[in-house]
Amino acid sequence: MNTTEARDASTPKDCDVRDQRIVRPLKRLRLSTTNRPLDVIRRWRNEGVLMLDLPYQRGDVWGVKRRVNLIRSVLLGVPIPSIVVNDRMNAEWGGEQWHYAVIDGKQRCQTVLMFMDDELAIPGEWVGLVGQVMWTDLPVVQQRKIKQHALGFCEGALESIEQEIEVFELINFGGVPQGESDQ
Repeated sequence: MNTTEARDASTPKDCDVRDQRIVRPLKRLRLSTTNRPLDVIRRWRNEGVLMLDLPYQRGDVWGVKRRVNLIRSVLLGVPIPSIVVNDRMNAEWGGEQWHYAVIDGKQRCQTVLMFMDDELAIPGEWVGLVGQVMWTDLPVVQQRKIKQHALGFCEGALESIEQEIEVFELINFGGVPQGESDQ
């Protein structure tokens, strides 16, 4: 057997040999999309399985205007970008206490939690009331509608924090960075 035949026999079928280098194609990440009720964010937080403060995440950067506008979007039925989470339990991280690590959507999750925890007021006229109103000021029927609002989720079973960072960076830095002029 000559050296070319020996090299060909040891090269995986999904690889190309070019200039004696092995080139492996990208391996598809385990991500799937689904819709969940908006209230799942609060439920996961209350169960202690929601992780918002990851080392690659920004701090709390949204102001009140953006937060209130997110709630307005929910009330109007305007599509909201998907929340991207990694289901670390399903990915078998082993010993990790957090089940859902929020890769993208931290500000949206925080806003939902702030509103449902009476830490964010909205104009009452949006819901047929007067003045600024909090979550507990809303009629129960209105609260139920908001809780059941379908929210897009992209759920991963990523095997490492490096894969989470890769997804975070592709989502947040794959295009032109947003600035204040983009509002």
